[in-house]
Amino acid sequence: MKRAARFLCLQVLAASTITVSALAQGCAGWMHYSYSAYTNITWDGTNFDSSVLIDGTTTGNCPPVGCACNAEHWARSENMLGSVGGWVTGSQVPWNSYISFQNDQTFADPVPGEVYSFQAEGEVECTVAGLFAMFPFPDIDWGEAVTFTESTTVGGKSCPQANACLNTTLPECPVTLVIDQAGCFPFYETFVPYIGTVCFWANSSQRVSEPGVCTTKAQ
Repeated sequence: MKRAARFLCLQVLAASTITVSALAQGCAGWMHYSYSAYTNITWDGTNFDSSVLIDGTTTGNCPPVGCACNAEHWARSENMLGSVGGWVTGSQVPWNSYISFQNDQTFADPVPGEVYSFQAEGEVECTVAGLFAMFPFPDIDWGEAVTFTESTTVGGKSCPQANACLNTTLPECPVTLVIDQAGCFPFYETFVPYIGTVCFWANSSQRVSEPGVCTTKAQ
């Protein structure tokens, strides 16, 4: 088994918490909103998984006359993991109910070298106030980076590596060491899972006959 022995982290968390105050005026002004949103994207050794969570509640005392005290709230979120997922809407609940709504997605077998994007956004809406809470998140690139390397020594099973990318000196995920039980080979190709700027423990490195084109760092 040949492995690139550089990347040890198995999970990266992209989280954001936002508490919103009332944006609506008039009849909904008596409502006091407090909601938070979180995103998470991980690699489990085989698949990439992502989630968008919205939770929180509304408090307040509805005026005795003139307002719709039977207002309802609901959450909706976008979780787009590459070509998988999209917008999902939760159930409507009474305005003062606690909301905990999660949108989960899984992407299996990404194409090595393809750069994918994780897009996330959250909203909370009200039958009286309309859209009153929005949670935008920055896009995150992820995938399996292609890295070509060249052994700098021969003999032995612990093989220091140097860059062998034909197109860049800054591959997305550099590989500095390959363990090859059969002995060091001149060139290797490795598919390295990454999320954002974090590269994970690499898949097995494969022997190849020459340098090649690598996935470059996201610009």
